[in-house]
Amino acid sequence: MTPRVSIGLPVYNAAPFLALALASVLAQTETRWELIVVDDGSQDDSLNLVRSFSDPRIRVVSDGQNRGLAARLNQIATLAQAPLLARMDADDLMHPERLAYQLAFLDAHPEVDVVGSAVYAIDVQGRPYGYRSTTPPHSAAQALGGSPFIHPTVTGRSEWFRRFPYDEAHDRAEDFELWTRSLPHSRFAVLERPLLFYRELGLPYLRKYLRSSQGVRRVLHQRGPAQLGQLGTLRALLTSYAKDGVYRVMSALGRESELLLRRNRPLSVQEQAEALETLRHIRTFLPQAAWTPLEVGT
Repeated sequence: MTPRVSIGLPVYNAAPFLALALASVLAQTETRWELIVVDDGSQDDSLNLVRSFSDPRIRVVSDGQNRGLAARLNQIATLAQAPLLARMDADDLMHPERLAYQLAFLDAHPEVDVVGSAVYAIDVQGRPYGYRSTTPPHSAAQALGGSPFIHPTVTGRSEWFRRFPYDEAHDRAEDFELWTRSLPHSRFAVLERPLLFYRELGLPYLRKYLRSSQGVRRVLHQRGPAQLGQLGTLRALLTSYAKDGVYRVMSALGRESELLLRRNRPLSVQEQAEALETLRHIRTFLPQAAWTPLEVGT
């Protein structure tokens, strides 16, 4: 049976969180999927962990090389057999209804190329603490003001991802570069329902943030003058450098978590209960042999 959606999961040294990521795919209410797990030269137990899941819908690809995220995402697009392609990261978890909601939306809106969603923010132990969403831009200038998607939430048309491949030269900003480049030829949408558990708090963050902001500034230098004007580009660059400074100072003071908390709206009591119940449900799809000590927050 041809799958309705291909799920692309690039993996690099993700063993502490990978089992729950895979369990969240198995928990999907939409069952007509294939999961393409592409290992990027992991040196931990990631490959063995993936292979402990015996579901025939899971395909494992490994060549022993470390080529980077953008290259692996492009590889996944070429391997995808389904007309739709969903993205996720190895340390995140899908909500069980993610595929059902996003596929239904794309079916109802054939003019839309890529749809994202809001997220539940979770900490390193899997405890939910916040809600975050984004707003799709309506112009290239708006897109340069911030990413229209939380990257691992996106699901789109496979042919679109093949038509607009990630630029492998833009490490840590491959998504920002893609959205700003493709927007004039594309339609984007974001669902306000949180359909991904997005792991942030408690992970090493500063180095990744600085690399990402450096990549964003490269894109601003390339596309900013034409879309924002020289003055607008200068403002955007200065804002980026100022944010770098704030993150450096807060990290040095041991207060980096405060910045991450401010990026999210706190959950209500009901939202917290629903998120925890969903995480407990996902755990029922976790093979006992794949359990790891870090997975205790759910």
